[in-house]
Amino acid sequence: MLDPTKIPKGTQSFDQLREAGQIYVDKTDMIFEIAQFEGPFLLARPRRFGKTLLVSTFASLFEHGLRDFQGLKIASLWKDKTYEVIDLNFSLVVAFRPLSHLNESFLHIYRFVSNRTVSWHQVTLSALFLSLAVGYDRTTITHSYS
Repeated sequence: MLDPTKIPKGTQSFDQLREAGQIYVDKTDMIFEIAQFEGPFLLARPRRFGKTLLVSTFASLFEHGLRDFQGLKIASLWKDKTYEVIDLNFSLVVAFRPLSHLNESFLHIYRFVSNRTVSWHQVTLSALFLSLAVGYDRTTITHSYS
């Protein structure tokens, strides 16, 4: 019989879901296919449809390899190495009013990572993202807004 306590309700972290032994419908073979795709990939899904959990699944795979995937389809498919992962969570963006507060917070993170002196009149937000993504080779940053 199905244990109702194992049904994930609002779980947004793949690591936590697997640690708690919660029910997970194994579609990791599709995760593998998407991970093999080179270039930009749009993940458009309706509201409350598991986007955060999906991105968390990718983050776990790239950062920890197969650590959390034992017994799942991808365990026999994945042969790649691990990578550093930058997690930028924009779920709290509404808390930044005006938008310049978000810009300043991101600029602070960028300065920390790159050890550069930059001001907003010199560079666009998209250029900062690209610079981080292409040149990132240092320690993982965890930045939390409360």
